[in-house]
Amino acid sequence: MKVRLAVISEAERLWFIRNQAIRVGCHESYAQEIIKAWTPDKMPDFYRENIIEHPFFVAVDDDDIPIATGLFDTKRNTFDTIFTLPEYFKSGSGSLIVNALKQEAKKA
Repeated sequence: MKVRLAVISEAERLWFIRNQAIRVGCHESYAQEIIKAWTPDKMPDFYRENIIEHPFFVAVDDDDIPIATGLFDTKRNTFDTIFTLPEYFKSGSGSLIVNALKQEAKKA
């Protein structure tokens, strides 16, 4: 696995990763109706804007397909929205994202 910056053409894939991570990872902590409200299938426009406006990192598999995501919010100088596909939970992909975000924070 490696980490790189996301490209806008991957927006739908990144939204899918986000939704799957929440739907699987949060099902024991939140009611189903809350999870459903947080994870609409239709991606909102602001999500695409986040990819353009902020360093938005992806961990990718051997075929360069994103499996985990993380965003560095340049307005608040924080990292945010770290998500991993459920089948890659505990694979180290989240740690790769966190390390990339730490480097971005150091630059900021």
